[in-house]
Amino acid sequence: MIRTETDPKTLTDQDVQEVLDKVKEYQKAKGVKNSQIAKALLISPTTVSEILSGKYNADARPIVMAMDRWLERRQNSDEQPDTAKFVWTGVARQVRLAAQRAIATADAGHDTRIALVWGDPGCGKTLALQAVAETEGAILISCDFHSASASGLIAKIARSLHPIPSGFGSSLYQAVVEKLRGSGKLIIVDEIHALLNAKDDNPFHTLRRLSDETGCPQLWAASCDLVSQLRLRETRREPLAQIISRIGTQFHLTAPIAGQSGDGGRPLFTVDEIIQIYGRNEMRVSRDGAKFLAKLTTDAHHGLLRTCTALVAD
Repeated sequence: MIRTETDPKTLTDQDVQEVLDKVKEYQKAKGVKNSQIAKALLISPTTVSEILSGKYNADARPIVMAMDRWLERRQNSDEQPDTAKFVWTGVARQVRLAAQRAIATADAGHDTRIALVWGDPGCGKTLALQAVAETEGAILISCDFHSASASGLIAKIARSLHPIPSGFGSSLYQAVVEKLRGSGKLIIVDEIHALLNAKDDNPFHTLRRLSDETGCPQLWAASCDLVSQLRLRETRREPLAQIISRIGTQFHLTAPIAGQSGDGGRPLFTVDEIIQIYGRNEMRVSRDGAKFLAKLTTDAHHGLLRTCTALVAD
């Protein structure tokens, strides 16, 4: 694999040919079509075909580097548990439905193309987001202290695109917009509540502008009711109503647990789902054991929800 920091201009003809040979070898082994590579790299299938056949007339090196990154991600993914074996629990199905609604809204040309899911830490959000990202070919980023700014957020999104757009500040933002405009690419933002720690609301407005200017749907995931938190910040100079109005779908993922749904509470994972999750890892659990684990998922206050999720999902 070519080092990430390598300047594409320094690639030799031999470097290029080695990458192309590896890509074609992988395609043959896994049955991957040119159109799949094109979709992942946000380029046309014709361009992929011309580069692989050596008929591309322009400088192919930047795209070859992107192919190298794509191949590395695919090979790393092949070493992980098969997504087809992922157990679509109630939580995961809610996350997938939210993503599908955001995509459908974007396809229909409506402004409310942002979906929000939230729930207690450990309920399985991140695992579900990873599965949705793979099945939908989406961009997945996770917010943290370093991305709690508009520039940090755009930099993370840029690094998820291939070839990676260049630039800084507003120029990088515009490059990302041009790359995504009209692509219909789903953008998944995990741990979005981390942006509440930003010194201003610019990261949220940046995501809203990105949605407006590209037409791309977005799925936000948080550990709290983000809309309520945003409404508490309405005293800021720039109204947050513009952001809230773009959120068309909202799912509280852990509402079913005790004390939140009004029906006495029920586990997040059914007994059959827990048995399937263990079976995915070629482990077995008795039905009584699964019932015990399912019971634990009704308590989110003493670490049991997270602990049970780790037990059945890792």
